[in-house]
Amino acid sequence: MKTFLTVLLALIVKMGLGCTCSTYWSFCTSANHSQIYPVIAGQILSSDSTSISVLVLEKLRGTISDTITIENYDINSCADSSMALATRLGNVGDTIIAILHPYSNGSYSRSENSCGIGDLVISNGTCTDYIVNTVSTFPSPSDYTTFSYSTIINNWKANNGDCRSLVGLEKRSIASGISFSNNLDGTFKIQSIFSADLRVNVYSLTGKLIRFQSFTESTTIHLAGESNGIYLFQITNKGVPILTKKIMK
Repeated sequence: MKTFLTVLLALIVKMGLGCTCSTYWSFCTSANHSQIYPVIAGQILSSDSTSISVLVLEKLRGTISDTITIENYDINSCADSSMALATRLGNVGDTIIAILHPYSNGSYSRSENSCGIGDLVISNGTCTDYIVNTVSTFPSPSDYTTFSYSTIINNWKANNGDCRSLVGLEKRSIASGISFSNNLDGTFKIQSIFSADLRVNVYSLTGKLIRFQSFTESTTIHLAGESNGIYLFQITNKGVPILTKKIMK
């Protein structure tokens, strides 16, 4: 019986009847999803329990009308089928950047494999949410939340639909927004204009780790008990070094 069930499961997957949610498909890559899917940026005009009406602002890929309807499409085989619903994309007035799939009578649903492809929600000109079913490793939802609508659109166009470079761009922008202040009493304040997953590691010139502290926007490092001299302050974002600064105590 166990062998029979194993073979049956393999046939189901091979026939495409199972949801391949284990493979993460990023919004910002043209390589991992079909080129025939339209991609639009638009504003939600109206919403009800079954669909949303969207004014198309940018036709990023494919031929599409100026106003479209995106229907709810329930994918029961995915971990959280509600994430595939059109009404999950945002509220009236929100701007969205979405991958679409032809549905019926000229309307669309979210992408055919919505359990693996993300869509972006823009509020007040800045990306505020990343709608996706599966747990992703790259890019993660927070990789887009400091970017403006125009930055995402321009990056998409400049890179032929592959806007994964935004992740690296964010790391650079976070680094440029970090400042240090020396209070001359052995305390050093570090501030970031972005809220992010940050950590400061303080090293001596011999490479010894003296202090470390995780923070999101600001933190204070106390070196009052340490010898005077030069220390290396390394800032990481999600464990990746983005900035190193020499500071004199």
